[in-house]
Amino acid sequence: MRVPRPEEAEAAYAICHEAFTNRPERREAWLATKRMDDFLCAWAGDELVATTETIPAGQHFGGRSVPMGAVASVAVRPDHRGRGLAPRLLGTAIEHMYERGLVLSTLHPATTRFYRSFGWEIGGQFGVRRVPASALAALPRGEPECLRPAADGDRELVRECYARAAPAIEGSIDRSEAFWAAWERDLDPPHRYLYVYDAGGRVDGYVTYEQLETGRQWGFALTVHELVAVDAEAMLTLWRHVGSHATMVDDVTVLAAPLDALALLLPEQVVQLVDANHWLTRVVDAQGAIAARGFPSAARGRVELELVDRLAPWNEHRFVLDVADGRGVLQRGGFGDVRLTINGFASLYTGWASAGTLRAAGLLAGADDDTRRALDTMFAGSPPHLFDDF
Repeated sequence: MRVPRPEEAEAAYAICHEAFTNRPERREAWLATKRMDDFLCAWAGDELVATTETIPAGQHFGGRSVPMGAVASVAVRPDHRGRGLAPRLLGTAIEHMYERGLVLSTLHPATTRFYRSFGWEIGGQFGVRRVPASALAALPRGEPECLRPAADGDRELVRECYARAAPAIEGSIDRSEAFWAAWERDLDPPHRYLYVYDAGGRVDGYVTYEQLETGRQWGFALTVHELVAVDAEAMLTLWRHVGSHATMVDDVTVLAAPLDALALLLPEQVVQLVDANHWLTRVVDAQGAIAARGFPSAARGRVELELVDRLAPWNEHRFVLDVADGRGVLQRGGFGDVRLTINGFASLYTGWASAGTLRAAGLLAGADDDTRRALDTMFAGSPPHLFDDF
């Protein structure tokens, strides 16, 4: 079990290609953008038979970027499955993330049970929603004079727009170069479009969407892959632009984007959740994760915790959690009044689950009403969202 050498990238790709049915035309892009230093692989003799990938990035919580390892490419060649290779790779990956200062880890699971057994737990929802195009077309026009197709020179402006908007979106990725390379690669399909809201030379919002054939006599399907805006006018203008396709599109499919503000603008309750998967998060380094996260400025309190983490002995201790002035500190000590599994800690940390929910699920014990309210106040925020699929 080791990090593969650059010349072994083809072998790593072959494992992922078979496991995930990667499209052959994506092979060159995969080989060009993947860093073998982010992989951990297992061999049987001279043959590479299992992979896992940890992509360094950040994830926004409480307005701050928390160092995070995005886990992907967990794959075992079919004839070597059931031999414990994936558990060994994942356990070693947790240790490597801890050594690299990646205090959180997030992934999109193909199976929840497996990752849950290693301390990953629900961090938020990756939802697919449907909105009638006619409802979007009925929105106020916004500022259509600021809308235009993106030009080649807009890529940096789009990145800067995302960097301004993302810290306010709980759970959004603080994208590294690898994430942006994948994002830009996904703009390649023939009917994928990028429009920007240009506020006098500054991009204050953008939308990427794809038009797909439906096989019907007329019209097409439209999927919004990402819509980001730094203010209300940009958001309204971009959604109105999407709605302008209403003569050809019945319903707009929206991937992952938070639609809470849009729901307040639409005249009727027409946003439908049609599919959803939950992304999972693991707290790799409890003390580091608390230090890196932002907290509500008005939240103040102290809770004595006992964390249970069978795979990361550096986390399995009694701690005192202090929160004040937008910062948190987790120090060893105290009496461990509240017992919290590392899985429960992850869902509390992202803001997906309240202390009461964790208690009901058996992931938190020993907290009275006041303590549960204190924990909820500390980790309060808007619902967590994750745009990126990896």
